[in-house]
Amino acid sequence: TVLYLHGNGENRNKQLFKYKWYHDIADAHVVTFDYRGFGDSKCPKVAFQTCPTEMALYEDAFMVYQLLTNSTQNGGYGIHPSCMILHGHSLGSAVATRLAAVLTKIGTPVGGVILESPLSSIMQVSVTTSFSPMSYMPESIQDMYKDFMKDNLKHKFESEKWVKEVSSPMLMLHGSSDMIIPPSHTNTLYNARENGEASKCQEGSDYDAGVPCSDLLLLDGVGHQGVLHEEAAQGKILSFATDIWKAGGKASVV
Repeated sequence: TVLYLHGNGENRNKQLFKYKWYHDIADAHVVTFDYRGFGDSKCPKVAFQTCPTEMALYEDAFMVYQLLTNSTQNGGYGIHPSCMILHGHSLGSAVATRLAAVLTKIGTPVGGVILESPLSSIMQVSVTTSFSPMSYMPESIQDMYKDFMKDNLKHKFESEKWVKEVSSPMLMLHGSSDMIIPPSHTNTLYNARENGEASKCQEGSDYDAGVPCSDLLLLDGVGHQGVLHEEAAQGKILSFATDIWKAGGKASVV
């Protein structure tokens, strides 16, 4: 089972070709949803309350995860966490990373995590995306901006922090021509994980030796929305998912 977490400016209908690919090629069930405030998911009508928020996105993802993994006796679908892959694209990568970190902490890590065109933090996006004037400023100006924003930015999506806490195997994919979130973000995440707590995914692991703790694929000339259109990316994901589900198949349905 794949829990797909979509990006900003999208809804659950935007990436239909991905769901079809997972179904037709990977023989997978795909579950997706709109965060509150996205698509036709409404925000609660509370006066003077911002919606959606960073925490609300995490909460929505966790609620869907619980629905999928709760036992059938408790109104869920009884999917074992080790049989589940989180796939987050763009902003959804931050949601996937935080959710995976929380699930590691509570002792129910998912089988694997796929980060497609991920961001390391909103702060870094604001100084690296080609659509931000700040990305063209001298580094000294960018540093001043970061110092000011670090205490004033409400929604931070700090994947660089949370990726270190994920024990599940992770596959990261990024296009070299991504103008929205440059591939440097994926390099940052990969390095943070490798230099942090990535060794956790080997401790007491049931995974085959063929599933690396961290894997990275950079695609030459590919943009923000083009990663999964590439055969190299499809092959990488298929191999990763197959290995995860082969190992996860050892677990019983709850």
